[in-house]
Amino acid sequence: MNAKAAAALSATLLLWGCERQDSQNPLLKPIQRARIATPSGPVVPASDWRAQIRDAYRLRPDARFLLALGEIDRLAGPLPAPPGKAATAEFAGGKWSVRCGEVLVGSLPEFPDFPDFLPLLVAHAKAVLPRGSNAMASPAPAGQDAFLMPGLLKPMQLAERFENDPSFRGASRCFARLAFQMPDRLEIAPLIPARALALLAAVRSRDARAGVEEEILLAHALGYTRHAETLAATLPSNAPLRAFETVDGQGLREMAAQRGATEEVRYLAVKRSTSVGDLKHWKQARERFMQGNDSVAVIATGLEIELPNQVEVTDKRVLLSEALPRAVLRELSRMPVSVPAGFEAVSEFDVALEGAADAARGALWDGPAVRAYYEAADFAPFETGFLWPTWMMTADAGTGAILRDLSRDDRTVAPDPRGDTRGAAVLILQMRNRYQRAPPATPQRLVEIRALTRWLDTRPSHRFELAGRSGFDLQDPRAAEDFYRSVLQVTGEEDRRMRAEAALYLGDWATLRRILDSPELTAPEATAILWNWYGSRFERDRLEAEYDRLIERFPNDWNATNYFIDLLRDRKEYRKACEIVERWRARNTDPRTPGYYHAHIRLAHNYVLAGEYEKGRLLLDRLALIEPFEKGNRERGMAECLVGLGRLPEAEKMAREAVRALPNQSEAARILVRILWREGKDSEAVDLLAGKAISREPWERCQALDIDFSEVFADLPRKRLEQAVEAIAKKPELANTSPCVIRGLARSSRWEDALWVTDRLLAPSPERMDVLIDQYGYMKNWKGREAAAAWLTEKLPAEKRNPLSMKALYTKNDDLLWDVIATPIPSDHPEWVWLFRAVAFALRGSDADPHRSALLGYYEKSDPDPYHVMGRYLVGLATEEDMFALARSGRPRSEIAYYLGVRAQGEKRFRDACEWYRVSAESGEGTSPRALAFYTLGEWTGLRQGIWAVEAGGAAKSQ
Repeated sequence: MNAKAAAALSATLLLWGCERQDSQNPLLKPIQRARIATPSGPVVPASDWRAQIRDAYRLRPDARFLLALGEIDRLAGPLPAPPGKAATAEFAGGKWSVRCGEVLVGSLPEFPDFPDFLPLLVAHAKAVLPRGSNAMASPAPAGQDAFLMPGLLKPMQLAERFENDPSFRGASRCFARLAFQMPDRLEIAPLIPARALALLAAVRSRDARAGVEEEILLAHALGYTRHAETLAATLPSNAPLRAFETVDGQGLREMAAQRGATEEVRYLAVKRSTSVGDLKHWKQARERFMQGNDSVAVIATGLEIELPNQVEVTDKRVLLSEALPRAVLRELSRMPVSVPAGFEAVSEFDVALEGAADAARGALWDGPAVRAYYEAADFAPFETGFLWPTWMMTADAGTGAILRDLSRDDRTVAPDPRGDTRGAAVLILQMRNRYQRAPPATPQRLVEIRALTRWLDTRPSHRFELAGRSGFDLQDPRAAEDFYRSVLQVTGEEDRRMRAEAALYLGDWATLRRILDSPELTAPEATAILWNWYGSRFERDRLEAEYDRLIERFPNDWNATNYFIDLLRDRKEYRKACEIVERWRARNTDPRTPGYYHAHIRLAHNYVLAGEYEKGRLLLDRLALIEPFEKGNRERGMAECLVGLGRLPEAEKMAREAVRALPNQSEAARILVRILWREGKDSEAVDLLAGKAISREPWERCQALDIDFSEVFADLPRKRLEQAVEAIAKKPELANTSPCVIRGLARSSRWEDALWVTDRLLAPSPERMDVLIDQYGYMKNWKGREAAAAWLTEKLPAEKRNPLSMKALYTKNDDLLWDVIATPIPSDHPEWVWLFRAVAFALRGSDADPHRSALLGYYEKSDPDPYHVMGRYLVGLATEEDMFALARSGRPRSEIAYYLGVRAQGEKRFRDACEWYRVSAESGEGTSPRALAFYTLGEWTGLRQGIWAVEAGGAAKSQ
């Protein structure tokens, strides 16, 4: 379901102020769980409603930096000591005020970058740390060149003996390296980067030029990759970090291959190898540069490769989800162990971790740091699918139990009770799974996203998450645009996926082209970027050109070609689609090539679409197959080809064999239904439609009745269409999806047929206003506006016409407000009709509007009735303060906010309008204006771009 359709669905739930929901529609079931409540607390003036919504979805500053301020305070006291207490931040006047206790530390912009945070940390370090010597520290202790754990452990322990290193430089270097290598995909260990930031600030407070490499490592580790890249460009040309941050894989490989290459450069080469996105390439780099190193840091570099869960990692077929926890145990076993008395363990990891943490008595590498680092690593592989380790399933305390609780299927998102972000990644995954198929803007989803925001902060990954949630779930293109712009500001060239999505949403073609031209771009990355573009439905010519370039760049990648075919099929460029697959087959002749079999099946289908049926039949006839699944797909394709050749009995036989071989594949059943319709076997066709073969999801059956029906009967006599519709009408199991037939006919501009079929399937009446208005549209397209108005006037008694006004408004049939409701019935809220007339005028009228005089004449008199005041505001005769006064008198928030949004939209103040519509949408009130607000937001969301696209005229085109 697209955003616009979902908005229409939301609107129809609230027609004419009614709160009744259609319990028969299966698509509405996910939204029954909760209602959005108007924000509780002190009464907020109407002038502050928009700010209240912005505050509800405002991300607080990156919690790792706030915790770093507490860690600086910790360094200022006697060590060892418990972890520092995080600073607090309050937003006012367009900026964040940051405080440590009662002390104001400084301010930050709404979306801070790394260079905004670090000076704040340094200033605080200067203020609280005792002044020390600015002289260089003593020579680095033995082993200081170690870059990875566990080798890093010894220099880290030596460096925290501050009599040897009063400037904190050694400790800063060690903790920056520790944060850089730590795999923390579940974001449960903020202590390590926070401590590293505090140490860097301590160093920088005494020497403004110190710690550049540490700053680069931390900026990269925390996701602020643009700053990391910018700063790395200032390093010498032969610096490993410079090559790493410029994504220069070849340069790093050459450095790492030199005799005597440091552990740093060899590790960076392995880590950079993951950007190729190929498991084999990563394994080769690991074997070449880190042979025999099975540390947590090295194995974890493979986590960055986006692969299915069951892909092997070594020649012994060890899964990554098993290899990394084993590495954790290996490292913990090398550390001193001191298990406290009375400790009850539930696993080997539990014992090892508690023992190592209890034995860690350092000032910096203490028990909390040990737990943070190794818990993060142990849980890192379990991001996808919540594949929790067995021991965690029995844990009743600690991090494991918390994560397990957060990942429960029946658990809704609650406000964060701890004040930090630990567990946010689990909740994000939980919500993705729960709402994967649900339409946007459902009440429960709005409730949970608002709660989820309390768990998030301004780190780049969280901005990206809330950008996507705003752009689709919340239907807020203004907020989504702001978040995506901030993502582009802080992410570097390495973060291609995030940057590409943001660039698409913002229409930043220069950035998108630079990403697509990147020499490091992998085929999976490129296909994912273009697939996202394909889903956005804009700039199709430009997209097709990019696909042409992509398949030349990756001639052996089937996915790139496969997705290109989808685009060409949508554009009805069937002949070109055939040529593209033919070219791929010519380049990939080995049957073992991934995609080889699929290419034949898709090519045959495109031959059918291009009308080259015999070519498709011959292609499939020559395809040697063994597996039943493959044979079933071939028979399905053969059935399509035989239909085109007019050999219907043979086609039916093939299709039935395909359905037997593929009992759970709706496509096979749909082809058989099409054949049965062509043969006049309507009863068998509807029996198959009503059965299990096409009933896994309502949309699958709807597609068959929409697309397949309209295509089959496009060239058949009208009598055959009537017979098939009668068979559908007599099948109770198809009652909920039978209207899809009407949709297909209307999309094909078969207005007379759509009108007749609506009469037969939906039995329109004054009580089914939505059906009548749809029929009015068919009649208007068929015979014109006057004939359609006369038709609807006859169908709808005068006393039933006033409620027509809202439906007329959101379908943009403004003429109904005057042509059919000529004189509003005085006994049925005529003020609402006039108000909706005023809305239509505000949105689409002009000084030349023929109804302008009538509207001004009606609203020129002063009247305290709230709806009269709202109408006066829409035509420019009342002020914003008059509207705010209505709020003080207790009028529904959704009504006032919607009409404020309408006028803002009419005056081209689209950002203001979007915010007012969001206020109305989140009011939780069952009113018509709230439904209309959802509808407009759905239209704007359907553009798949920010509010800038609405300002540029995208919405106007849809009107």
